[in-house]
Amino acid sequence: MKRLLLLLCLPLLFTACDSDSDPDPVPVTEGVLVASQGAFGADDGGLAVYAPMTGMAQEVYADLYVQSVAVQGDRVYLSSLDRVDVLAAEGFARVGRYNDVPNPRYFTFEGGRAFVTTLFDESFSDGGLAVLDLASGAVADTVTLGGNPDGVAVVGDRVYVANFDFGFGSTVTALNAATLDEIERIDVGCDGPRFLFVDAQSEVVVVCTGRTTFDNDGNVVDQTNGAIVVLSGTDGAEITRADLSTQIGTASVGQDAFYASEVEELVAVDNGSRTLYRFDTASNTLGTTLDLGGDAVNAVAYDAVGDKLYVGRLDPDNPFTAEGTVTIHERDGTQTGSFGVGVVPSHIAFLRGAE
Repeated sequence: MKRLLLLLCLPLLFTACDSDSDPDPVPVTEGVLVASQGAFGADDGGLAVYAPMTGMAQEVYADLYVQSVAVQGDRVYLSSLDRVDVLAAEGFARVGRYNDVPNPRYFTFEGGRAFVTTLFDESFSDGGLAVLDLASGAVADTVTLGGNPDGVAVVGDRVYVANFDFGFGSTVTALNAATLDEIERIDVGCDGPRFLFVDAQSEVVVVCTGRTTFDNDGNVVDQTNGAIVVLSGTDGAEITRADLSTQIGTASVGQDAFYASEVEELVAVDNGSRTLYRFDTASNTLGTTLDLGGDAVNAVAYDAVGDKLYVGRLDPDNPFTAEGTVTIHERDGTQTGSFGVGVVPSHIAFLRGAE
């Protein structure tokens, strides 16, 4: 993969006020982190960083497939094909690696641990959850769940795992956070539960993709739309749901949804119609939709601090071999800029600082 030509100026300001007379620090978005899968089988994806304050971008970590990126403290975590790489948030040098994590997908963090889903093993049918000890840098525990899990969330003494099953699942598994023993499997009444988020009310917000079934000739014989289901984090009981008018999904199984905790808003995208859904998790209501238009979408994230929407897109002519872009939008959808990233951008996260 050729390097991006722009240079990155990304000072990190992880500082705290040490005087009672100092004003509260104002959060800023210092970096937009964009993971890329790369060309199929080439391991030429990586991580690019865009600095909103300078308008410059740079590839900072390369030559691996990356499904997702997560920030925890002063560390950045990348899920690759069979491992998790750990980078320093300042400078992006690799400072750790968790090996033998099969097909890791998405992270959540709690109490010095990272919970990361594993989509499948050699059989393509199992998958489960790995627990990473952040202090020791070792895999502390694993559990096999089946159902090709993707999203994961922690509420109190429960870990919730979305049993995506490539769109054919309909359950969320609740585990004991300490022992990883299964408590229950919750049928959420929609196909393809994929992403899970915990809101300010300690509820679990489930994003279902919907499902399409084809016959042997490739004709559609059955199709269901996406849905957003809100569960009690305490006991998994359904609180409410919003059935959507389209499916939820991206062009290459990327980032379908993102939760902006600062404003209690979830965004989810349907690449087929280029529709962006907004869901208010404070009131548990579906808001207005947005037509994203443009090239194929494979990642979406809303930066509530900078009030910008970032949309990862595939190259229109060579989507799986040429470098993609991220378009930048105002809340109403107006595009204000873009920057180049790697082949098949797959996931977007934000690096915060203060001023």
